[in-house]
Amino acid sequence: MLLGSGHAVIRLPPYMCDLNAIELAWSKIKRIVRDTNVTADMFLTKLRETTKNGIQEVTQEDWAGFCYHVATLEAEYWEKDRVLPDVIDQISISLNTNSDSEVGDSDSENGSSSSEESM
Repeated sequence: MLLGSGHAVIRLPPYMCDLNAIELAWSKIKRIVRDTNVTADMFLTKLRETTKNGIQEVTQEDWAGFCYHVATLEAEYWEKDRVLPDVIDQISISLNTNSDSEVGDSDSENGSSSSEESM
């Protein structure tokens, strides 16, 4: 249905709330509710009213800022993701060794192995 209307569905990575602009909006709304409830005696009706007011205070400019922030973070993550394999390749150690490896050569030259010496 969305594709037919010209929209694309983009799935967010799980547990990546920093890439979800709605989390920034909720943060603003919760801050408004917290700042309004200075006496900590908010009843459900007042909480509902305060939450509605908080939602209304999220402006188009706020939303644009949230989306811009998420896009900036996403670009940083992509940049790091592109660099990370190069860094890993530079520090990785190959675990595929053959029988001619240098590890254990000194023991094999004198005819004993470390397991034989411990017996």
